[in-house]
Amino acid sequence: MSGATKSFLYPDSVGERSTPTYRATWMSNGVPVQAGSVSSILFWLRDVRTGAIVNGRDGVNVFNVNGGALVNGVFTLQLASEDTQHYGDGKAEKRLMTFDVLLQSGGRLTREVSFYVRSFQDVPSAGSPGGSPP
Repeated sequence: MSGATKSFLYPDSVGERSTPTYRATWMSNGVPVQAGSVSSILFWLRDVRTGAIVNGRDGVNVFNVNGGALVNGVFTLQLASEDTQHYGDGKAEKRLMTFDVLLQSGGRLTREVSFYVRSFQDVPSAGSPGGSPP
C-alpha cells in the first residue's frame, strides 16, 4: 500500500475532546480500495508515549460502522471526543491510529497515521490571539 504512514505535525493537531474526521484514499496495486473488495477494517488507537489503548479502540471494526465509512474508494473515520481526550500534563500527546484492512481476496493492507492532541490549556479561546473573533 503506498503512503502507509502519514503524520500530522504539531501545531497541525486536533484540540482535546474535539471530533475530527480522518479521510484518505487507500490504494492497492494503483487502484483505490473499493468497499466491495473489503471484508473488514480493524482499528486501533494508541497513546504513543504510554502505548495504552485509547477509548477501547482495540481492533474495533470500522468498516461502515463505529464512525467509519468506505464510499467510492474514500475511507472516512469520525473520531469521537473520547478518542481525543488529553491524559497527560504536557501541551500535546501523540496518538497512533492503525488500520488493518482485510480484503475479500485474502490480502491485507495496513495503514498507520499519527497525530497530536492539544490540551485545553494550549487551545486558543475565543477573543485570544489565534482564537475565534469576539
